[in-house]
Formats: sequence, C-alpha cells, structure tokens
Amino acid sequence: LFCYDERRAGAVSSGVATKLVCDTEEYDTHDRYASGRFTASIAGDYQFSTTLRVNNSSGVSTGANISFYKNGSEFNRAFGGAVSDGSQISVSMPIYLGIGDYVEIYPLISGSGTPNFNYATSAITCRFSGALVAPA
Repeated sequence: LFCYDERRAGAVSSGVATKLVCDTEEYDTHDRYASGRFTASIAGDYQFSTTLRVNNSSGVSTGANISFYKNGSEFNRAFGGAVSDGSQISVSMPIYLGIGDYVEIYPLISGSGTPNFNYATSAITCRFSGALVAPA
C-alpha cells in the first residue's frame, strides 16, 4: 500500500509523455516506491490510481492522456479528453504484477498554448497510489 503526492511547480512540453514523479510520501507500507516507480515485492493483482491537475496558462483547451507503464512499456492508456485551465483527471487501473515488476505513470498533454502540470505549494495537485488487492 503506498500513496505519494506532489506540491511543487513543474511543467512538461506539449506532446511529450513525461514520467510523473511524486516524491512527498503519505504512506508506503513496504517501502516499494522510489523515483516515480512502484516495484512489487509480492506477486498479485494491484489497483493503481493517479490524479493530475492540468494548467493551460493560455486558456486554450488541451487534451490529456495518462498511460500506465509496466516494466518500461506502455501497458494501458486512459484518455482524459479535452481539459481546460484547472481541470483535474483521475484514472484507476488494475494491473497484475509478478515479483520485481514495476509500474510508472506517464501523462501526455497536448494542444496549443502552454499546457503543464500545475503543482501548487498549497494543495496536492498530483497523486499516485496503489494497493495489493489479491495476492497470487
């Protein structure tokens, strides 16, 4: 069981999938999350969730996707659709992991203007969490 969030300023280039690294620990019962990567120490079915706030400083609508990567390759992509300034997208995904398998999150934001992740120092604006729901 783990949950990490982020509260600092950060930006990404439009059209480039960028690994989400949340480094403020809320809890990590088995110390399995580091540098934006969760690594399984127990094989089984896991439930992962992520939430991301999108900022578009120009106010032009943008598109957003969140991809779950397993062992360095895209496993599944969730389309967040068109988002505007201050929109928040949340995705949850079940993934089977063997011992040593790992999961990372790669958001992709596209569109005109200057889209970016909007980390705020006063609020949690991105989060990555997961839990083992059924051991193998």
